[in-house]
Amino acid sequence: MHRSTVNNFYGTIRPVLLVAKLIFFFFETIDGKSRTIRRTLLDQLCFIVTILMDLYIIPLGIWGSSGYLRLTDSLLINVGIYGSIVACYLCSLALPWVIRLKSYQIFELLDNMNQFDIEMLQMGYAVDHQLWRQYSILSMCGGTSIAGVVLAISLVFRSGNSWLDLSAMFPDYWTILAFTRASIGASVFGGAFGLLLMFLKSRFVLLNQVMTKVIKTKRRRVQPEKLDILIRKLADIYDLLHDATELFNHSYCVQAMLLLSSAFVYVIFTVFGLIHAYAANADVATIRVVMANMVYNIFCSGFIIQLVLPASMLNDECKKTSALVHKMVSYLPYHYGLQRELRCFSQQLLHSPPKITCRMFDYDWTLFYALAGSLTTYLVILLQFDVGNINMTKLADKPNIPDDVFV
Repeated sequence: MHRSTVNNFYGTIRPVLLVAKLIFFFFETIDGKSRTIRRTLLDQLCFIVTILMDLYIIPLGIWGSSGYLRLTDSLLINVGIYGSIVACYLCSLALPWVIRLKSYQIFELLDNMNQFDIEMLQMGYAVDHQLWRQYSILSMCGGTSIAGVVLAISLVFRSGNSWLDLSAMFPDYWTILAFTRASIGASVFGGAFGLLLMFLKSRFVLLNQVMTKVIKTKRRRVQPEKLDILIRKLADIYDLLHDATELFNHSYCVQAMLLLSSAFVYVIFTVFGLIHAYAANADVATIRVVMANMVYNIFCSGFIIQLVLPASMLNDECKKTSALVHKMVSYLPYHYGLQRELRCFSQQLLHSPPKITCRMFDYDWTLFYALAGSLTTYLVILLQFDVGNINMTKLADKPNIPDDVFV
């Protein structure tokens, strides 16, 4: 079977752009051959239709989620879960508008990474674009599949449920479209976010490999003038990655912060709802819904990890770049021009280190640990507010969950 060859970064990222256009989240046409971005008449028409459609379905999704206000006998749980779902729903539907405003920054990000590949190829280091294209396809397939699984769980757990039947949550096809669009949008955004970070990380790894090879030349007799030119070349290539990282922060990290915050609030209140249902003699219908919410909790936790894990890996790789530059200062032969280039390179890393951040916090494992600690703290606070609804005698007994809850 014939496979089309991919020889640049635009071919690697093409599946992501195609899926984004198919779900009406990206409204520009990028030409990889001429390295240009433009807005065609069809793109403009799709954007206008998307605006009208989203303005129509936004209140439908908010009203459809109002069943969560009758979830349990605890107003705290009901408002918390409903508020987090609505916040995530609105943030997801706002993504096309924000991406439209930042489309040229996104294109510049992609062009910087493509230029990096060209510069490294001229130095004899090639990127396997075909392999990364397959990763792009798998990422987009996984994002759309997760959204389908989430909707399927809603059908399985809530069909025939006395708490909330499907006709209340999905009264018409427009409401179904609203929830489907929000779910797919958030899933695809998370997949694209992690994929772009892995693209950046792989290029920092390649740059670090070249710098490690340069350090090993200290054992050979190499003219300092040649190393001077090579260091200047590496600094220019690094500058492309640094600019790409900054463009990524401006283009994606604020939206990721809002979605991450909404998902984290949902995790807090679903765990709190599970404790409340266990301790407050909840009926079968409520327990079924709580179990469904815990499944959603798993997806939200996975979404948070999907945002934090690749960003943390990229930040660690960027720190290795700084360490390698200072090793070159120590190990390479002394030469005025060479030391001057290394000093400038080191000062650039010192004053503007590349990292994934939304300006409020950095996306690294420190954030993950802070979220875990905050989860415990907020659960204790919520339990103190809800102590009047908890049956303390039941906490000491074995849980009495009906057998037909999981049927």
